[in-house]
Amino acid sequence: MIRYIPLIALTILLAGCATTYSVAPVTNTNQALRYYKGTPTLSSVLERSVVEVTPLSNSFQGRPVFMLVAFNDSPDAHQLGVENIEAIVNGEGHRIYTATELQREAERAAAWEQFAVALAAGAQSYANAQAAYSNTYSTYSAYGSATAVSPYGSTIVTGSAYGSGMSTTYNPGVTQALEAQNRARTADQLNQIEARLEAVSVDLQNNILQTTTILPGSAYGGRIVLDAPEMDDGNATIILEVELGGEVHSFEFSAVTE
Repeated sequence: MIRYIPLIALTILLAGCATTYSVAPVTNTNQALRYYKGTPTLSSVLERSVVEVTPLSNSFQGRPVFMLVAFNDSPDAHQLGVENIEAIVNGEGHRIYTATELQREAERAAAWEQFAVALAAGAQSYANAQAAYSNTYSTYSAYGSATAVSPYGSTIVTGSAYGSGMSTTYNPGVTQALEAQNRARTADQLNQIEARLEAVSVDLQNNILQTTTILPGSAYGGRIVLDAPEMDDGNATIILEVELGGEVHSFEFSAVTE
């Protein structure tokens, strides 16, 4: 079955500086070019197989994404996976990510996000503990006189005094209330991270091309994610070679930094 489920944007979990690309197909005499709502697709027809590749407008954290669909027109079953695809960028071999690698990447990003939430919660707990203390400041002044008696007579002595003081009180109820809010907020943030990771995991499982046996007269498709290419003056040439049942389909694309 060919899957056309939209790929969920992963920029929430995999945040960073991402480059987007405008990818256009380069046709040759052995291929057909067609459009669907402005999106171009290259179709390669050989004796026993048909392969179509569509460059997608979105990018996976600065990495080009392509939709690949293969039809097995031979009498035998054949396998198709990332291992059957070779990417060549600017004349050199280029990495294609597997679903497992993308899953691990998403998990690492989620773990760092959870760590940041835990640090923020700890800092907030310290602030909450300090908020339970309150200081009261006061000043005082005094004026008076006294009579000093000695063998030589008596003397009236006068004087004044000024000063200030501070008293500290602790209200545990303040800390308890603030900590309850802190725990609830932290739990909500962690739950959101888990929910996003789960959505990403399901999306990767459903949409990224994974090794699948294509029966005779059947088709299978999925998305492939390439490593970010090195752009020569904002341009790159991407060639995808797809092998199915001993036949090799070659596709060329021109990538331009947007």
